[in-house]
Amino acid sequence: LHLFFTFWGFDMITKSRMHDLKFSPVGNTAMHMPVGDVRVPQWAAPLPGMQPMATKMMKGQIADLGVPEVPEFLDQIVASGGHLWACRMSADMNNTDNIHLSLDDCAPNKVEVLPPDINQSGYRFEPLNNSQILYGLGAIKGSGLAAIELILAAREQDGPFKNLFDFCSRLDLRKVNRRVIESLIRVGAFDKLEPNRAALLAGVGMAVAAAEQNNSHAGQDSLFGGVAETKHALPNVPAWSPEQALIEEKAALGFYLSGHPFLNAKEDISQFVRGTLADLAPQEQPKLIAGIVMGVRIRMTQRGKMAIVTIDDAVSRVDVVVGSELLNQYAHLIKEDALLVIEGRVSHDEFSGGNRVSARKLYDLAAARSAHASMLKISCNGQSDAAKLSTILGPYRKKSTESDKKLFSLNSSFLVLT
Repeated sequence: LHLFFTFWGFDMITKSRMHDLKFSPVGNTAMHMPVGDVRVPQWAAPLPGMQPMATKMMKGQIADLGVPEVPEFLDQIVASGGHLWACRMSADMNNTDNIHLSLDDCAPNKVEVLPPDINQSGYRFEPLNNSQILYGLGAIKGSGLAAIELILAAREQDGPFKNLFDFCSRLDLRKVNRRVIESLIRVGAFDKLEPNRAALLAGVGMAVAAAEQNNSHAGQDSLFGGVAETKHALPNVPAWSPEQALIEEKAALGFYLSGHPFLNAKEDISQFVRGTLADLAPQEQPKLIAGIVMGVRIRMTQRGKMAIVTIDDAVSRVDVVVGSELLNQYAHLIKEDALLVIEGRVSHDEFSGGNRVSARKLYDLAAARSAHASMLKISCNGQSDAAKLSTILGPYRKKSTESDKKLFSLNSSFLVLT
């Protein structure tokens, strides 16, 4: 069974519908092992009752599965935790969107996905236990089966890699090319050898050149009869900021793995954006939402260009339609990995069945603060003159009537202007 049809369409099929389903095998033998005359996932073979249950399903005898058997069987599947999710994601190795959806499902199911490790990861996702999964090297963009198999073979033959230079010297760089090496660095596969990903990326050219030089001198002894050995050092460059590290991860995986840039601004955003994208519901009144731009699709219409902007707030995603006039005015704000605050109308999308947001106004964080903040709190050192500070800031306040102007001198440590 092809991972039991990725667990019977895991997100859509409930226990009560099991009786209506029939299954057929798919020949992905790399993920399965034979049990009797059927094939089941390798992780599932030891589970009690797996073989007779799989045999019945293979023969289409769903009606023969007693009502008590089905829930018990499903409970065994779910209890396998990390094993189940590792198999599910390994079935979608070439589908970035499906892997991302599975990763989002792991946390609520108490399963932790560990970043790839050049000395531990295999080609596919591998369960370490029922609550941890090791990211598969084959799910990294541009890696390819041939390159990963070569890496695994070198590791099996001569042991763990010691550093980037050792890694390059032991591989055929025609198959494990520079692009593959850079992708492995971006996702953190070398972090346990060298945590500074920026230095590793800057040193790829040096490591490749050193490996090529060593290969050209292979078998040649030094003047004194020994084998010449050169010590190499990575360039001395500053480490990436957490935000840059996430952007680099997304370039190699298609999504953020170790964190989410929206979380860095979540506290500020929560002052004027209520709820998350998952809470959106159709309404007539304009709604203020925010998220990181994950992708932009440009469409040509009779009224000119329009954009469909996908934003993500680390909880959910939504597509936002930006009209031609708004797009021309705020094109500089609509960039991948940028934080975007949107005021728009939420409606039901009959095509997708979800929500659709039509943008009316766009802001970056600074502009959103200026437009929607209700007060300014200034911390003082205890010796400041609140009245004098109010006079200095006065020219920068929005125009308002005298009755609207308020100055609250709460104590000697801070004051609030509204």
